[in-house]
Amino acid sequence: MRQADTCVNDWLAALPAEVFNRLQPHLRPSVLTRGQVLGEPSHCMSYVYFPSTALVSLLWSTSGGESLVVALTGSDGMVGVSTVGVPWGAPGRAVVHREGEALRLPMSVMQQEFGSGGALHELTLRYCQYVMAQMAQTALCSHVHTVDQQMCRWILTALDLCGSERLVVTQQELASFIGTRREGISSAAGRLHQAGVLYWGRGHITVCSRPRLETHCCECYASLRATSRRLFDFKRRAG
Repeated sequence: MRQADTCVNDWLAALPAEVFNRLQPHLRPSVLTRGQVLGEPSHCMSYVYFPSTALVSLLWSTSGGESLVVALTGSDGMVGVSTVGVPWGAPGRAVVHREGEALRLPMSVMQQEFGSGGALHELTLRYCQYVMAQMAQTALCSHVHTVDQQMCRWILTALDLCGSERLVVTQQELASFIGTRREGISSAAGRLHQAGVLYWGRGHITVCSRPRLETHCCECYASLRATSRRLFDFKRRAG
């Protein structure tokens, strides 16, 4: 496996060649299935995952069953970043939303490389900071923005990570993802459809106009994009 073959995952592609070469013998292709649980609260993960075509949600849930997606991971990063370098488990539940491919790496290998410092250590901390920024922005968005705006933010973020204009998601799922009622999602979907933004078929969303979708979105999407550029522009400069 050459490093060029992993460029579908930005995090791995950003590693210096010598660091990647140390990880390469331990990386294994993995097909992630929709609904698969990769990490549970307070449970230590055996592997970290680097998605290429899969999309993974980090969820926080209440004892009553309500949930909120606080971060999304796709080809931009890794699943399990919050458990690297610490002896306790993941803070939330990592669930595969969109099935697809990923590379997995034993946590023990990741821990050893992280502990040696250097480029992988820095890149891990940068991505961890980005996940924390997602969580904070999601909390703010849920508090101050409309359901329409929150839905547009989630869709835009998912589209970026999937590289597709079509998402497989039901209205009930999206309601649970952004912490609202299904009726609110249904009403918002109707308004966005009327505006020519998207079409919601049976269990999937097709974006009709991305520029219109961005217009209907709140500032949170652009804010996270700016955070990502600030944290990871060094990768492009180095390349």
